[in-house]
Parts: sequence; C-alpha cells; structure tokens
Amino acid sequence: MKIVIKKPKINLSKVKLNKTNHSIANIFRYFYDFDEFVKMYLPLNEIKLLVFLLIASVITFSTYFLTSYIRADDLTINEIAKQVAFLNYAMWGAYIMFVLGINLLIVLLFRVLKIKQDDKKFLLNQITIAIAGYLFMRIVAMVIILLDEKLPFEINFEYSFFNFNLLTILFIAQISLALVIYNLLIRNLPEKMKSRKLLTMILAVIYVASLWTLTAP
Repeated sequence: MKIVIKKPKINLSKVKLNKTNHSIANIFRYFYDFDEFVKMYLPLNEIKLLVFLLIASVITFSTYFLTSYIRADDLTINEIAKQVAFLNYAMWGAYIMFVLGINLLIVLLFRVLKIKQDDKKFLLNQITIAIAGYLFMRIVAMVIILLDEKLPFEINFEYSFFNFNLLTILFIAQISLALVIYNLLIRNLPEKMKSRKLLTMILAVIYVASLWTLTAP
C-alpha cells in the first residue's frame, strides 16, 4: 500500500476579492500580486492625495501627543497640544517639500535623458508612497515608545548570536519600508530608465537612503 501526499496548489491569481466590500483585504495583494495592487490603489488623484495627507497628519499629531503626554508630567494638555501641533506640521511641511523636490529632480533627469513619461502620475505615486511611509514609521515609533514606557518588563531576548529588543522591531520596520519604497520606485520608473541598470541602481540607492533618513523616528 502506497500513500502519496501531494503538495496543495493554490493559484493566487484566481483568488478574487471584492474591491468594494473587502478593500482592506485587497491591501495584502502587495505581497502576492504586486502589479494588481499598484493598479488598484495608485495613483491617487489630487483631492484624494490631499485628504490622505490631512488624515495622515492628524494621525501623526495623535501619535506625537500620546507619546508626549505619557512622558510630560509638568505640562498641561493645552501646552502639550500646542508644542506637538507645531512640531507635527513643521515636520510634515519639511518632509513634503523635500519629497517633492527630490522627485522633481528625478523628473528633470528624465527630461535630460529625453525619456518621456507621465510626470503627473509619477509625482502623485511617489508622494503617496512617501506619505504612507512617514505615517507607518510614526505609528511604529509610537508603539515602541508605549511598549518601553508601559510594559512592566523589558523586551530583550539574547540567545547566542540572536538579540531581539525594541530597537530590533524598529530596524525590521525600517528595512520593510525601504523594500516597499524601492519596489514601488522601480515600478514607477519608465522602461527606458530601467534599461539603464547602473543609473537606476544609483538613483534607487540615493532615493531610498533619503527617505530612510527622513522617515526614521
């Protein structure tokens, strides 16, 4: 008697998600159907991008406020709110101007190389990704600070060469974000640009390193 166990085959391309009723589940398409994910969510139009930026700024204000509130014993809520509001929106202003500037330089590079593409679509894609990245890292920073302040024990596992603590979580989050930014940047570049392997690599390294620095908490 012979028993054969076959590896199950799951064709993810046949997994259809309802785009209206399961929009949150569709976000996981990034991990198994990258092109479809980009087609579904990018680019946002100008109005949606402004709404997204407004919502993101409110969320980051909340993260700054919460982490400041649990640490500041001698300040009132109004004082904390005023200081946090200035910091939050000043950081957002500087960040958006830098992201817009570096992406305009990329567009200028396309013009110099005589590469035609949809500049508006490219900029909307890149700014949307940058906003999402900054928001993600602020949420990660808030979670780490709350864990550090409120947990009754310290997260620090050391076993041989492996060392896991709160900074490890931060590092993993930054690496994950860098990979997402890189993948979406390469996806947004024109084909003629991607054919220039060395130039594309240099551009990607500079861009990802810049956003890595700016999104770091």
